Amino acid sequence: MTPQNPAQPLKVLVVDDERATREGLCEIIPWSELGMQVVATAGDGAVAERLVEQHQPDIVITDVRMPRRDGIALATAIRRSHPDTEVLFISGYDDREYLMSAIELRVFGYVEKPVAIKDMTRTLEALGRAVRRRQTDQLLTRAHTVSFLLQSPPAAEIEEYFRLGGIEMPVDGGIVAMVVRFLAPVEHGVKDELHHRLAESPPGLLFGEFVEQELVIAGRGSDLRELPARIFALLGRAGINRGGCAIGLGPTMETPEDYAESFARARKAVAESFYRGWGAVYTFRDGRDRICSPEELL
Repeated sequence: MTPQNPAQPLKVLVVDDERATREGLCEIIPWSELGMQVVATAGDGAVAERLVEQHQPDIVITDVRMPRRDGIALATAIRRSHPDTEVLFISGYDDREYLMSAIELRVFGYVEKPVAIKDMTRTLEALGRAVRRRQTDQLLTRAHTVSFLLQSPPAAEIEEYFRLGGIEMPVDGGIVAMVVRFLAPVEHGVKDELHHRLAESPPGLLFGEFVEQELVIAGRGSDLRELPARIFALLGRAGINRGGCAIGLGPTMETPEDYAESFARARKAVAESFYRGWGAVYTFRDGRDRICSPEELL
């Protein structure tokens, strides 16, 4: 799951085979005060599993015993495919076996039915704090990933760093460096906005940060043709005109530990903007420098 901006409401999925319980939780819990939003509900684990894929919730509140697929099976599937999604069990059964399953699955908590609103609200407050703390840590990690890769660390360190930051390793297509150089200094508020937009992982863009006055970005090599256009669009949404910047594109590298080499080539390429104009993409692909449009990259 992509780290979410901590200012946005946490997404919640409510799962219970009793309609009255589902509707009661949706209507009575002060979700907005908790900084949360119920994005969907489900009556069994099978439907819930599809909704998890569709909505990517931060929190799943689920009954333990349900028809078709129970809460244990649902939590097991969530742990496998969405390890950052927190699960909170609710149940009317005092069942030691189910409680042990909750511990083994690292479920955040267990609330007994009938649900006491104060108890549930208190539990959700603690859960919300835990989720936001983890998301903030992940955003901070992602914001410094470029600086980390420029040190050319070994593969094992990169793998651990990506795991802690919730960053997906580019397993196919390799990784490519892009350096955005600006005609005028970028204001601090615009830098912050760009950092947040990059942390939300637009398609093909893995992460990025400002190194002095240059925006350094890592992208998936498999999306090479589309990447410059996406960067220009992202900059435009932040109020930066295309004519006020230029992009240097490095070669695609097979592994993240070679990212520093791609960065050095991208930085050399974008230096051409001082002599040959702004609003363009510069690259040293094929051993020579050239100006190109995004469509000409492949």
